[in-house]
Amino acid sequence: SSGINAEWPLRPGEEEIRQCQEELRNSEENCRYISKTCDDKLEEANSRIEMIKQETEKDRVMMEASIKRLELECKSWHSKFLDKESSEKELIAICDSLMGVKEQEMAEQ
Repeated sequence: SSGINAEWPLRPGEEEIRQCQEELRNSEENCRYISKTCDDKLEEANSRIEMIKQETEKDRVMMEASIKRLELECKSWHSKFLDKESSEKELIAICDSLMGVKEQEMAEQ
């Protein structure tokens, strides 16, 4: 019969060539799969990094705001303290002068 017979024995080396071609196709598919997996993981990692960056930036801004608020509170307390201290000194001076007047009055009597 004419035409190729499937039973016909393969030429030497043809089976090895077919095996190599099959392995090559499989490894190309594996490479594409690995490449796609890597791309996906990289994209996932990058979006996690971006999310962490945004959270960190938000925390930094909030901390800076807290620090500014605390600095203002400290300044406010400091000036209240200075006011209190100076008003205490004034009161002492007034008391001293009143005592002086009182002592002077008593000395005059």
